[in-house]
Formats: sequence, C-alpha cells, structure tokens
Amino acid sequence: MIVEPGIPTLVAVYQWNDQTPRVTKDLDFVVELNLIASPDAQHRLDRVLAKHDFKVVTENARWQFEKLVDAQHRVVVDFHAPSPVGKRNDVRVQSRRVKPNPSLRQTGIHGRQNAESIGCELHPFSFAFNGVKIVIPNPVTLAFMKLMAMRDRRLASQNAARSATERELEGSQARKHAHDVCRVMAMITREENELVPRLLKAVRPTPVFADAADTFRNFFLGDEAWVPQIEADMWRAEDFRLIQDTLATWFR
Repeated sequence: MIVEPGIPTLVAVYQWNDQTPRVTKDLDFVVELNLIASPDAQHRLDRVLAKHDFKVVTENARWQFEKLVDAQHRVVVDFHAPSPVGKRNDVRVQSRRVKPNPSLRQTGIHGRQNAESIGCELHPFSFAFNGVKIVIPNPVTLAFMKLMAMRDRRLASQNAARSATERELEGSQARKHAHDVCRVMAMITREENELVPRLLKAVRPTPVFADAADTFRNFFLGDEAWVPQIEADMWRAEDFRLIQDTLATWFR
C-alpha cells in the first residue's frame, strides 16, 4: 500500500523501527470469480500476457506465469482466487484451481484457490500509476491472507520430517509474513478503519474468520506467543501494543 505524506495511519511510517520495503520476484494478483468465468475477459487477459511475453510456468496449472527479464532474472505472476460460495455453474474447482466452466482449454488463466482472500472485492484501496489503476484488497482480506500464510509456514518450520534447510526456509518465510501482518495493520488509514466493522460483518460467519481468530490468539497473545517475540525489535512497544489491540478488537 502507498500512503501519501499527511494521511493518518494507525502507526505513522516514520515511527517504524524497520522502514525497509520488502520485495519479492513474485506478483500476487487476486482475481474475481467473474473474470475467471468470463470468456471475453479471459481472451483479453490472454492477449495481454502474450503481448508482455509472460509464459505459463506449468501447462496444466495456468495460475502461474513467468517472464524472463534476462539470463539471471525473471518475474513471476501468481493468480489467486477466492473460493466459490454457493452453487456456481460458470466456475469449478479442481486440484485447488478455480477454473472456468466450461473449459477454455489453454486460453487465459486459472486462479489458485485462496480461501483467505475472502472479501477481496469489498472496498479495495486504489491509486493510479502511469495511467494504470492499481487496486489493492482491503486490510481485512490482506491481514487474513498474511495470518494464514504465517501460520502455515511456521507449522511447516516445526515439521521434523523436513530437512534442516527446508525448516529454516519455512521459518524465514513465516517471520516475513508475521511482519507483513503488522505492517498491514500499521498502514490502515482512518477511512479504511471506519469500513472495518462492515468488512468483518461480511466475513464473520465463515470458517476463514474462525481460523484467522484462532491464529491470532495462538500466535499473538500470551507470554509465550511467537509473534511478539520476533516483532519486539521491529516496533516501539506502544506501537506494537496498538497493532495487537486493534487485531484483538476484530476477533473479540
């Protein structure tokens, strides 16, 4: 999220102990189900990907594409999609992929099923860059996605069946996702915060909300909780308490 100077946020960026941006080679896009279901939109997207030299990574997946920048560098685009709710005849889920129904064969994209992206279409944040409108999911959806990613990586890092190298990699990713959760909360604007009750009302009846609430309690609360230990140096004590308390109001 880009926050212009002077826009009030939960924790002002100049107060962060760690202001270094985190970047990856991956670009994650959450795709609305209506786009996946639309043959016209799929054909347009297919032409855009081809125009910019993006190739599907695995022919049978179609949710991940890559572009070679040079011999040593590539850009990877991952398409995610929320889980279909209720009965829909225009999309189907197969092997965690949300696909158009009927199939478009090797045209367009699929979405990697991401239940935590629930509510992504509600009140997104948007801005223009070089004449292109960029739309970012609301902070509730972002926080849920990062909470679940943090939990899954942390549990994987404690799996004795994995090698020491794999466990270390998973642990590193878990710490990054934990920091992302805190940054999402820190960057909430006053306008976004006013929308939070409405967003939470929309997702509260779902299993995703219950999972997120359990994850918050298990990883953020208590003397032995993991997140406060690894985030202690990342924030002023009062700012981390504010982040923690704000999340607690979501799940009370």
